[in-house]
Amino acid sequence: MHMHADSDGDGKLTKEEINAMFARIDKDNDGSITMAEWKEYLAKSGLSKDKCDVLEEVFRQLDQDGSGTISREEFEAKFHIDYGARYARGAVAAFLTKGRFIAYTSDIGESARPVMPSWFVNGCYALTFLYVAVSVGHHTQEAHSGGASQAMVLRAFTHSATFELLASVAMPSLIIHQAVHFAQNHAHRLPAGPLSRWAPTAVGLCCIPFLPYLDPPAEKAIDAAFEYAWPVDGTMPTKEHHE
Repeated sequence: MHMHADSDGDGKLTKEEINAMFARIDKDNDGSITMAEWKEYLAKSGLSKDKCDVLEEVFRQLDQDGSGTISREEFEAKFHIDYGARYARGAVAAFLTKGRFIAYTSDIGESARPVMPSWFVNGCYALTFLYVAVSVGHHTQEAHSGGASQAMVLRAFTHSATFELLASVAMPSLIIHQAVHFAQNHAHRLPAGPLSRWAPTAVGLCCIPFLPYLDPPAEKAIDAAFEYAWPVDGTMPTKEHHE
């Protein structure tokens, strides 16, 4: 129905577009939509019978006061809430995919630990854990909104948290820490001054672009472990969690 309402095809629903759709369904222009008007609109929409049956149930959800009709206010409120939630989920998914390197902010702090104050390092870790929290929350919500059982929602939470804590925090931090430590042990061979002071940090920073290559093997191993220890019960969404 969002596609029917989005008349200009810009992917966004304005109040005018929502009102225009309401007017198309409200044939007698009395300011409310009856079940008969709703069914007539569905019959002309070209939707399959299954989708029409689902949308008849949507009518009952829109009829919040149980009056048997949908008022303009109920119609507008539902569309704004639904579209807002869908847009927010899309924005979060785009942030998680395109902003993957935010997860490695802690590794910038770890690289700079020898030369930067502790508040800088702690701030970098805070950004990483913020990314982790958003990612885990998003994947958990996706499982919940996708109709997964309570046990599978918990599984989605645990799976996502395990992946993020290992692939975004533990393994990268260990690699960067060891690289910086190794560089520090050999920095004394360099001339004293900025070069020997900053060389370990430069080594750590140079490792960061390669950290995303940890994701595929980490996710494959975690998926295999979860499939063995906690199999999916059939109510989980089938889409991939990490891109």
